[in-house]
Amino acid sequence: MHPTSTPDVPSSPAPNVATAPTAATAPTAPTAPTASSSQVAPAGDSRLAYRRAGLAAIVAAAGYVAIPTLRALVANGAVPISDFPTPTEVGANTGLGVFGLLTFGAIAVAFAVVTIALTGLVPRGFGARCATAAGVAGSLGFALAATGSRAMYSFVTAKLTDTGADAGAQKAAVWAINVLSGQTLILAAFGVAFFTGWLVVAGRAMLPRTAAITAFALAAVIAVAMGLFTFFAAQFLYVPLFVTIGVAAWVRARRRA
Repeated sequence: MHPTSTPDVPSSPAPNVATAPTAATAPTAPTAPTASSSQVAPAGDSRLAYRRAGLAAIVAAAGYVAIPTLRALVANGAVPISDFPTPTEVGANTGLGVFGLLTFGAIAVAFAVVTIALTGLVPRGFGARCATAAGVAGSLGFALAATGSRAMYSFVTAKLTDTGADAGAQKAAVWAINVLSGQTLILAAFGVAFFTGWLVVAGRAMLPRTAAITAFALAAVIAVAMGLFTFFAAQFLYVPLFVTIGVAAWVRARRRA
């Protein structure tokens, strides 16, 4: 080594400096689901569902227009049958049973279509499942009323004359069928009330708020009047109720076109 040379000093390694992640490598935040992807059915599917619900609701309203029309004919004597028919009168008016079967049957099917169409527009959460159950219960009530109407005016009921019972007992047996049919209409009333209540809770994603509230208010009046006071004439409020749902659903379908 030369006496004037400087000894080699080992260089210390440079400290590692952590580099901040660049925008290209930074983790991205999860994207929140949008209302269109998780809350509402695709436009084409929802348009068809609204059309089905609207048409079915109008069919149900028409059924409840036909029922009081027939009762008015009975009251005016156009149909020869008393308020408390005998088995003989039942046998002569079996067409009334067929009419009741077809009318209430159509209402039952129509309300089932409304239920399936509207609840199918949202994810199958707890609320939608409860609404479906209420709609099915309402449809079942209308269906049982249909079968009760047919049973009251059937050849089986007409055969009560062969039992040997007195005329009063025969009338009571016929009327008992009508009483049972009335209980099934109470079931239908509460089913419709709970379903329309869900329409209000579901908000504008289902029907316009005014239409949903109007339908629920009418359904609540029907359920209270029939369930607590057995005022069965209140069921004719189903006409404006189903018309409200039908028109609102049809308008919503046209807006999604």
